[in-house]
Amino acid sequence: MDFYELKNKYFSLVRKKMINDYKMGNIDFMESEELLDHIIERIGVYQDHGKSDDESIASAFRDFHGRLLALRPLTLGYTVGASYDGQSTIPGAEYVSVFRGLVGTEFADESMATKFAERDGVKLIFGFPPIPDGLYVDTEKNRKIIEEYLNSVASPGIGAEKMAAKAKDDILLEEVDALETILSCMKIEDITIKVVKGRLIADDADGNHWEENEIYDFILNECLAITPNGDLARGLCIKQEFLDSVLHYAAQRGVKVNRLTI
Repeated sequence: MDFYELKNKYFSLVRKKMINDYKMGNIDFMESEELLDHIIERIGVYQDHGKSDDESIASAFRDFHGRLLALRPLTLGYTVGASYDGQSTIPGAEYVSVFRGLVGTEFADESMATKFAERDGVKLIFGFPPIPDGLYVDTEKNRKIIEEYLNSVASPGIGAEKMAAKAKDDILLEEVDALETILSCMKIEDITIKVVKGRLIADDADGNHWEENEIYDFILNECLAITPNGDLARGLCIKQEFLDSVLHYAAQRGVKVNRLTI
């Protein structure tokens, strides 16, 4: 069977497995299409060696498992990488940036990388001056690289316009605004959210009381239903930017968001 016959037979199946098994988003771009072709070619190789259809497909996906995992963030609009030139980021530290190979991301602001990555469950570093919030991946290894770099050199040029860390009270007030906005969108008007002694406090007319992360847990996991891609389940109408804002602060706090299985 030549490649064109293989592609006609397996294109839809391979594409479906990429989207469903690897939770990919938009796979209509060059790198994704090339990988899809390579997988189909590998299926043909295994068939030539006497393997069944199912065995050939499973073997081909095992062979390309690492590349599929590496491709996945791109399909969701962001990349994770590290540079060593020291011009714009800390050498060797992993950071997120916008992948511009998708329709709609060609001219996206770099701040969108933070939203794309957080919606995908990537934990990013916040509140660690002088580095910019939401740029670097939050791992023990990455924090060590960043700390060692900051201790060894002055770094006035690293995202200077983004360097100023916001005071905790300012961030809390932003959180209050984001939470009140999404409650208003849900027509929930009897919950009052305020900052008391540096803590988020919420109360409703029925005497219910929530503090800090409990507020996010209540709104995101009890009031709303979130899909694996960070969208609202069908039938719930809230502007994505409002939802993204609350998901953003929830991610900073380490709140676990229960996502629907679809």
